[in-house]
Amino acid sequence: MTGRVGGRIMSLRGLGPEEDLVVDVGAYRTWPEYTPITHALVTDYLGLPVHCYDPGDVPCAKFNIATEVGSDRKAGFATFVEEMMKRLVDAGARWFPNYELKAIAQASAPADKQLTFGNGAQAVASKLILNMPQRPLLKVLRASSLPMGAVDSGSFGALHTVATEIVTKVYLYYSDAWWVNDLGLTSGTFELSGDATEMELKGRYHDGDVKCDANGQNCHGFLQATYAHDFAGATSMYLRRFQNDRESPATIVGSDDPEGANFLQHAHDRVVYYHKYVGAASDDRYTAFQVRNLHSQTSPPEFAVIAHWNIATPGAGGGWHGWTNLDHTDVALDPLGSYGIHLVNEAFSFVQGWAEGSLQQADTVLKDYFGVDRPWGALDVSSEISKVVRDTAMDCDTASASTTTGGSSSSGSGSSGSGGGGGSPLCFTGEARLQLANGSLVLLRDAQKGDRVWTGDGVGTVTEALTHEVGGMMEVAVLSTPHGALVGTTNHPVLVGSEWHEIAAAHAAGLLPEVSFEQRFVDALYNLEIDGDAPGASAHAYVVNGVIASGLGDNEVLNLAFPRQESWKAEKERNAATQVEKFHAEVNESLSVGGCPSMLVGAN
Repeated sequence: MTGRVGGRIMSLRGLGPEEDLVVDVGAYRTWPEYTPITHALVTDYLGLPVHCYDPGDVPCAKFNIATEVGSDRKAGFATFVEEMMKRLVDAGARWFPNYELKAIAQASAPADKQLTFGNGAQAVASKLILNMPQRPLLKVLRASSLPMGAVDSGSFGALHTVATEIVTKVYLYYSDAWWVNDLGLTSGTFELSGDATEMELKGRYHDGDVKCDANGQNCHGFLQATYAHDFAGATSMYLRRFQNDRESPATIVGSDDPEGANFLQHAHDRVVYYHKYVGAASDDRYTAFQVRNLHSQTSPPEFAVIAHWNIATPGAGGGWHGWTNLDHTDVALDPLGSYGIHLVNEAFSFVQGWAEGSLQQADTVLKDYFGVDRPWGALDVSSEISKVVRDTAMDCDTASASTTTGGSSSSGSGSSGSGGGGGSPLCFTGEARLQLANGSLVLLRDAQKGDRVWTGDGVGTVTEALTHEVGGMMEVAVLSTPHGALVGTTNHPVLVGSEWHEIAAAHAAGLLPEVSFEQRFVDALYNLEIDGDAPGASAHAYVVNGVIASGLGDNEVLNLAFPRQESWKAEKERNAATQVEKFHAEVNESLSVGGCPSMLVGAN
């Protein structure tokens, strides 16, 4: 349908003064732990060079495609798809760009398929493999004439069990990459909430293409300022008005016109505000003194690249997909296989949002219907599928750089939504209504470090606002409250009477009968640490939807001092047992050398 290959894998090249910078406006990296087929395809089969995506990862866990072996210059993630198409064409395959499939006509299950394209061209196929996202696929099926019963209500119902996410990315080009040149920020994330009047920040220092001189100084390049996504498009409220052409997901905004200049100044002001007033308080890699004059010492970006993947994006219909119901996945994954029509798109896969999902579905179709064995040898793909689903949906302690609402993180600072080293994730969805100290209610996702909140028996201060992007299905607890449903992890401790109980345990004991448990698609999860800098000074709790929830965050000191989650209680008991064993060992050693046990007792 377009003149390029790749779908949501799209690279803009030739940017910057030397025309050698790249912006991946869609997909951008391999991650062998989670995308083993993609990484094997890029490196082993195609033989493309790669370099580390995030220098903060030691050892490196994620990779960009490089221009050459040993180089840290980006070639663009679309390189591997372009190379695949080149090899196909060289082998005799034919490629017809700008041909939009409009309809399929098929008289019976074994019959050939008559394909009609938007330019009037037609073709006949005995077998058909479609790498089409949900919305374009549904558009074709509605216009098609297929055998009776081929696509019935059950099939359409199954195809509707995924939803598209709206995805927005913003890259700001600076001739002076001040975050690198002045602050040394080459890894980590930053975040500042936005709305219809303020651009949301949700960026990564290591994502944008930056080029430095031979000494690693005088850098210029792109700062990824935003990589936001949700199902309603709320995170792109400010940005979507700047999309020039709905036919292209990418828009370049320059300073030559007043509208563009206004946008660039606004984006710059937001980035500067974050680093002066939010990052300086939460990122220990630089100080407030270093950024006190940041606004006057830096100029707005010369131009910006905005990527907006929405329902109007041709051939895509959004950024990526998420299951809304897991009861009909078998039909959704293969609704027309018996009719010789096969789907190989991430929308209908177990690794949604990744090229990995499309590749795994392609391998399955080739094996099941064409007798082609999977080419990846001993690669354990089946376990990786479940691993991705499990880790992305159930683990608040993300394997990537963790983020903080209104804060920043890196390999050396920041925090995640985990319950801490001895505990499992404790989080709620962002729609939970948090009670502030003055009695007003705000969305939990909007809580920021320094907010004063009601703890249930007094006032506390948010010392960490924790967030974790999930983007997958997970089991959640749903509590009915006067303020609406409170949705959270099943093991988050809440105060019932005068005692702390995990939600699931309280329900099992009959203490919270108004709780149900279900599988839901969760965009992100949130948690708070209350008075983490003053253990025992408050209840270390916060009130959401009228429920008093534990506010220990991932603070190990708090969780060991006031264990409320079962895993933390076990951790404290193990620590105590270790201390006892250590004490007895020291006593025995002291006795063996004539020491005084009473002195050791006093010391312990």
